[in-house]
Amino acid sequence: MRDFLVREWDLQGIKVVLHDRPPARFHRASPSEAHELFLKLRSVLAIPELTSFLPPISPPYSTPFTSMPRSSLLSSEPRRPSDDTGSSISLDPEPDQEEDVERLARGTAPMPALRSDRPALLVSSTSWTPDEDFGILLDAMVLYEKRARELSNAPSSDGLRTSLPKLLVIVTGKGPLRDEYMQRIGKLQSGEGGEDAWRYVRCVSLWLEAEDYPLLLGSADLGVSLHSSSSALDLPMKVVDMFGCGLPVCALGFACLDELVKDGVNGLVFHNAEQLAGQLEDLLSSHPHSHVIERLRSSLQHTYPRSPRSPASEEDADYWGTWAQNWDRVVRPLILRDVAETTY
Repeated sequence: MRDFLVREWDLQGIKVVLHDRPPARFHRASPSEAHELFLKLRSVLAIPELTSFLPPISPPYSTPFTSMPRSSLLSSEPRRPSDDTGSSISLDPEPDQEEDVERLARGTAPMPALRSDRPALLVSSTSWTPDEDFGILLDAMVLYEKRARELSNAPSSDGLRTSLPKLLVIVTGKGPLRDEYMQRIGKLQSGEGGEDAWRYVRCVSLWLEAEDYPLLLGSADLGVSLHSSSSALDLPMKVVDMFGCGLPVCALGFACLDELVKDGVNGLVFHNAEQLAGQLEDLLSSHPHSHVIERLRSSLQHTYPRSPRSPASEEDADYWGTWAQNWDRVVRPLILRDVAETTY
């Protein structure tokens, strides 16, 4: 944008770029925050297509992605006295749920942790319009399902079976093409189209409350951006939000995307469904302990290395902080300098 304004409009004076950043509430979600979020969303996720696909749950102790050590709950309860024979009266196998809910509210219950059997969680935000080709993600899901089946039936060269994890795709947003695409997805998931029903992939469309959106991004494993720019001047805010939540992104490539998504550093760039499906396989094959995803995520944990009073530089675009921090680094020094010049 700066170069365009200089070239086309002969922009004069001091020229700096203030890259957009999300507010401070966008951050990587803790297991406790993820646990609360998915407890809140459990009625939304309790649809027939997901009940047999997701791991079994027992609210408020577990969600499809998190769980609390119930043995700790039991061990923290006082033991009942022995009976006349000297034998201990066994505790009920289930602690009293109402009391445990109260302990959860008081913050005295054990902390939740991520489940090892959780599915991979992919999040995409779309306007459901022709400007964003959701068909690329749909075709990539078809290819992922096919590849997951192939790997489940084929032993690797060392004799060990390799596999891909189950993949839950949550798509946020509203738009005119939503119903059309979700109907197509429903037929693929159920096998109504004449092919076998999907076993490894599920896709749901959600409309979240504003405070829940950053928590969902912060709880996900991977983000996907289908945004493209014909002008090559605008960057997708959805990717900024995802990066603010420590979420690596697979993004559809276009001319100026490299100003935001550094291919192989904080995300991956694709140009078609085949490339996206290959990236999903590479990133998720070792789920839930993907070293590739962790490496991409680590680049999003780089905060500004210098004092806020230091002048901004081109390298600052690769560091992540809040919108306020970015403003203080880029714009604040310019304003204070102008104030100082007018004062003296």
